[in-house]
Amino acid sequence: MPSQKPSIYDDAEDELVVVDQPTELELALRRTRHAVSAQFASTRAALQKTTDSWISFERRLRTFTGRYAVSNEPFLPGTLYVTLSLFAGSILAKNRSAVTRVLAPAAFTVAAFAYWYPETSRNLAVLSWRDAAQAGWVPEKVPGSDAVAGAVKAVGDGAGAVEGWVGDTVKKVREITGGGK
Repeated sequence: MPSQKPSIYDDAEDELVVVDQPTELELALRRTRHAVSAQFASTRAALQKTTDSWISFERRLRTFTGRYAVSNEPFLPGTLYVTLSLFAGSILAKNRSAVTRVLAPAAFTVAAFAYWYPETSRNLAVLSWRDAAQAGWVPEKVPGSDAVAGAVKAVGDGAGAVEGWVGDTVKKVREITGGGK
């Protein structure tokens, strides 16, 4: 009789199929991760919308101010001086009446703006008046504006005549005294 030796190999068993079931902790972490990702996405969308609206506002502002601004006037030093004039008006009106405390800084600022940005302030005044006239808020032509224009022309002509007289006088004095050019 042949002896039966036991096999060194295990008997073939059915294959085990492992079903990977996530634990409650894994499910909670997944839900949290999805909720946080959704919140970040909505926050990013809101920030993008705000940024887009700000850029749109800047473009509209640049287009609007482009009508008035003159490119040959330097921006930075004048802006600092205009701002300082606002503060100076506020300081000078410190112990005055309420009306003066309100009007002095504005008056100082407008005066400084007209001084540091003459062409821009002229454009602003002319175009603002024209826009207001088109809207019907002010008359097209200011009563007496022809007289004002005539007076401005006369003053300009008078200034030219005075410059000519001064130039002639300086030339004669130099001829008499033997001065240089």
